[in-house]
Amino acid sequence: MDPSQWIKFLICLFMATTLPDVDSLLFIAPALNVSPEEREWDPETRSEPAPVFTFRPQNKSVNISARVIFSCTARGTPIPRISWVKYAGNGTTTEIRNDGRFVVGISGHLVIPGVQWADEGRYGCTAQNEHGKVVADTFLTIITYGTPTWHMKPQNVTLYKSQYFILPCKAYAYPSASYRWTKNGNLISDTGIKIGLYHLTFISASNTHTGWYKCLASNEYGSIWQSVYVKVVSDPSIVIQPESVSALRGDSVALSCGIVGTLLNLTWIKDNKILRDDDTWITFTHQTWQNIQIFSLNIKKLRSRYLGKYHCRVTNLQGSVSSKTAKVSYPDIEERKSLPPPVVGASAPEVKPANQVQVAEKDSNVSLKFAVISFMLSNVSWYKNGKQMHDVNFTVNYSNGTFYFVLAIPSVQYIDSAFYTCFVGNPYGVSSGNVTLIVKGIPDAPMNITVEHISPGIVLISWIAGFNGGAACHFNVDFKKSGARIWTCAVTRINTTSVDLKNSEGWDGVYLFRVTAVNRFGISEYGTVSVELKGNNSRQEERNIAKIIIGGAIGGFSFVALILILVLVLLRRHHKLPSNQVASVSYAVVDTGNSEANDHTYEDPTVTFKDTTGKPKEVSDGYSYITLGIDAAAAMATGHGEYASVQQLRRWEVPKGNVRLDQTLGSGHFGLVVKGFLKSEQATQVVAVKMLKGNADKQQKKEFLDELELMKTMVPHPNIVGLIACCTKSDKPFIIVEYCSLGNLRDYLLSSRGSVIYANLAANSLTLTCSDLLSFAWQCARGMSYLANHKLVHRDLAARNVLMGDGQVCKISDFGLARDVYRTKQYLKMGKAPLPLRWMAIESIFEGVTTTKSDVWSFGVLLWEIVTLGAIPYPAMSKDEVIEQLRIGYRMTKPSFCSDELYAIMWQCWQTDPESRPTFLELGKTLHRLKTAQKLAINLGDYDRSYINATEADQ
Repeated sequence: MDPSQWIKFLICLFMATTLPDVDSLLFIAPALNVSPEEREWDPETRSEPAPVFTFRPQNKSVNISARVIFSCTARGTPIPRISWVKYAGNGTTTEIRNDGRFVVGISGHLVIPGVQWADEGRYGCTAQNEHGKVVADTFLTIITYGTPTWHMKPQNVTLYKSQYFILPCKAYAYPSASYRWTKNGNLISDTGIKIGLYHLTFISASNTHTGWYKCLASNEYGSIWQSVYVKVVSDPSIVIQPESVSALRGDSVALSCGIVGTLLNLTWIKDNKILRDDDTWITFTHQTWQNIQIFSLNIKKLRSRYLGKYHCRVTNLQGSVSSKTAKVSYPDIEERKSLPPPVVGASAPEVKPANQVQVAEKDSNVSLKFAVISFMLSNVSWYKNGKQMHDVNFTVNYSNGTFYFVLAIPSVQYIDSAFYTCFVGNPYGVSSGNVTLIVKGIPDAPMNITVEHISPGIVLISWIAGFNGGAACHFNVDFKKSGARIWTCAVTRINTTSVDLKNSEGWDGVYLFRVTAVNRFGISEYGTVSVELKGNNSRQEERNIAKIIIGGAIGGFSFVALILILVLVLLRRHHKLPSNQVASVSYAVVDTGNSEANDHTYEDPTVTFKDTTGKPKEVSDGYSYITLGIDAAAAMATGHGEYASVQQLRRWEVPKGNVRLDQTLGSGHFGLVVKGFLKSEQATQVVAVKMLKGNADKQQKKEFLDELELMKTMVPHPNIVGLIACCTKSDKPFIIVEYCSLGNLRDYLLSSRGSVIYANLAANSLTLTCSDLLSFAWQCARGMSYLANHKLVHRDLAARNVLMGDGQVCKISDFGLARDVYRTKQYLKMGKAPLPLRWMAIESIFEGVTTTKSDVWSFGVLLWEIVTLGAIPYPAMSKDEVIEQLRIGYRMTKPSFCSDELYAIMWQCWQTDPESRPTFLELGKTLHRLKTAQKLAINLGDYDRSYINATEADQ
């Protein structure tokens, strides 16, 4: 063998005996097989193996709220990067990031501090370097021994004939619950009903399906059940009839019809004459409650000519149906005698709670007081957290035109902390008043205490905090060894739910740990746990490892020394290596540049950059879950707007016969959005179907189809409403998008009023919290960052165009006004569509130019909407006043309950110079920092009631 080969052999052998990675031995074989023509050995040509797992994650079965750690380590050259994903039910994956719910350690450990039911399922650990990747899966199972508890509780429902409907019934349980359905006390045998694992499916509802249904969930620890009434009516069907009204001259009167059905067209008829919406003496309103659409006719001031017989008539493609007749009249003489003295301009009751927020100590007696201004009462009902209360203990007194209600709650408990509503009606309407009751007291004991043996001298104690008693709370931790009489106080007054405990003597034996919670009302009961710790075994294991390492090192060096002696002998014998030849090793140095020397810029997460080696790399803004491929990103970077390289992952077009339309969700000037059901080979999916009205012209149809083509090119994003399918083979095209069950953000904020505004309850909030509102803003910024990265301008960003999905996920919607701005970078207003002036940037109003920076202005207004719980921007100003005030430099003032830091974000969005406004990436990062800072940015306790009364007219 040539001496140079011996040198290479020794270098490799030295590496193999000194490096901990035994795979380095694989490098020796190529060194011994170098041909005479390849005298220079090139390390770049050697074959590196893919990473190898040294520890695979193990399956875990834990209790709800427990702390879980998955370990995953791998070796390789270069050192592989560890990442984690969670698999969804359809096989898709979501990358796990450090977002508070999950913690991914530098060493590759995945930590879930408090397991939730949504965390159950399959996880994947990936180890990857430039030579390949390996994946190991693991499963997390949640176990809670005991009687099942409700996850999806069935509710009463009214269905129309032939409707497809899924009635859910699912419980959390371990062991798993078994389910049993009955109808009217008997096992279900009706045709058209399919019993699933967690639901009852009405394939095509019929009259025979009307009845009482009971779902029973049980395991060996007990059972729970719920009875619901399912009513099936024809389509359309009137389920709430208008009632006759006796009212005085000048009073306001309301008649209502509640309808179940699809694509409804309703008219009101007085004395066989159809009423028109341009009649000045009446107004029409429409709202939806559960599955029922309620249409109301409101007579502003009753006069003799408005007396008569009224009824409603509803029509759709299935047919027509009329309500019963309701008579509007003046009360007769006998009826007048029975009424209290009339009040001039009598109207619906006015309900005023004595306290909007009432705080009480546990076990005390509470009285919730309301004053009701009304000349008479026709009905009174009470609700707790939206559910009607029965057998209510309340008293009524009357004095000078005012009724005084007192709702008594004796010996209140934490479960009585709730949002209470009193509904009061008279012949002129129904009103309500709200009180939030907060019960405070000694905190509950900490739960689910766990002990992890981190090292011989350190243990990690973790627990789940119970209810804090409505006051600031801290924790104390004590321990003692089994058999000892005295407890050792380890830590006191800590605000976290985990702590490291050190023991210089090592943790060895059976120990008892206890944790207490303390607030200003007192000390909770103890939460205790007993655990056996083995410290000596760990020490002995460390000693054994140290011996192995030292022994291996000594053996390796001895072997190398022996080989060196042999080589020296061979060199002298062959005299092949000149004395002046020095072995050299070259290293390829990659200059990554000084990143600190460059200003931060707004980076497009899908634009492809190249490093100094010429290899492409992708940059992510940290928001998008799915990035485009390199080809698509390159096309976007060069300014091409056709998205030709974005691959279509599926066939978008579906037959129109696969789409069944349900109730109307919303309506605009030219468009309509209807809830629908999309049938596929796998299942039937609830969707939202966008379509044009009959008055839409060719231009609106072109814009509608342009919107569809735009949505086809966009990859999914969690904060953007996603396209599901389309129907374009007919004169009336459909765009089918995902259905957001909670409606739009503005309505969601408005519906929270009356509860949110009365209390800022932080972790114990009964409804929305400051953190919830900041989360909404952050999600909207993340969705707009995605649009900005795709060079898209929305032009109508407002709370009404943000939809709310399950889990309070915000999704940017309504791309009917969005435009591709790759080439021009701006959009010039052309056409006659109505303008959202209160949300428009100053340059859009006065110059007609809209850019991404204009969307940033609108985002500042959206943030103001979120903070004020859906108030109309520029309250008490008309459109003309808004334009004039903006011209002279006016900006909306800071809401009194908003922090200076949050208002500063709005102010930055409203800068006159568009380039001085922040980017959506910067907005997202700032809002995420505020959200995670546990800082009160919106003090809902100081909510300004004037925002509630801001007019919605002239928006």
